[in-house]
This record gives sequence, C-alpha cells and structure tokens, in this order.
Amino acid sequence: MSLDEIAVKVMHDENMFKYIPIIRRYKHTSIDIIKYKIENQEPVITCPYEHSQKELIKLYQTLIELIDNGAQFEMTYKNKQLHLDSLKRMISIYSIQLHKSDEERLGTKE
Repeated sequence: MSLDEIAVKVMHDENMFKYIPIIRRYKHTSIDIIKYKIENQEPVITCPYEHSQKELIKLYQTLIELIDNGAQFEMTYKNKQLHLDSLKRMISIYSIQLHKSDEERLGTKE
C-alpha cells in the first residue's frame, strides 16, 4: 500500500459475509482474500488519491453501502484517519475544479 492511497479496513464482526459482496463490487478480489484481510485488520479497499472524481465517488458509494449493512470501518490517508465527510468534500472540490477546467477549455469562463 502506498501513502498516496486511501486505505479502508473493515472491522470484523458477525456480519462479515454481508460485506464481502459489497467489497467485491468495488474491487474484484477473491472472497478468501477479502475474508483474510477483514479478519487480520488489513486494508480491504485501496483507492489512489489522484484527481479521479469517478473513483472517489465509487469509493464513497461503497462505503455508504457498507454502513447501510452495519459495517464499521477505518479509512486512512498518509497514515492519518480520514472521515467520510472529508471524502465527500474531496469529491466536491474535484467537481468544482473539473467544472472550472471545462469552462477554461471551452472558453465559457466569464
């Protein structure tokens, strides 16, 4: 795992098998590997911290689905805890940047 990645550890509990299909939709990893990583408190999801709004939105949606199914998780970036609200703000910032970039490229910026 790189420091330039957002890493998500899902806490092990009795509902672990409900979380596996959700994680697999995000990242096509084998069930055994996901199970092992959850049981050993290793990151089951990593997402490059690039200016990829699409990937961050996919991560956010996956985390919301995990929460809706009772999962607890720990998300970190550069060894610091990252909260869901912070991820949501990052998505909003990228959206604003992309909009400005499009306006500049198309010559529609006032």
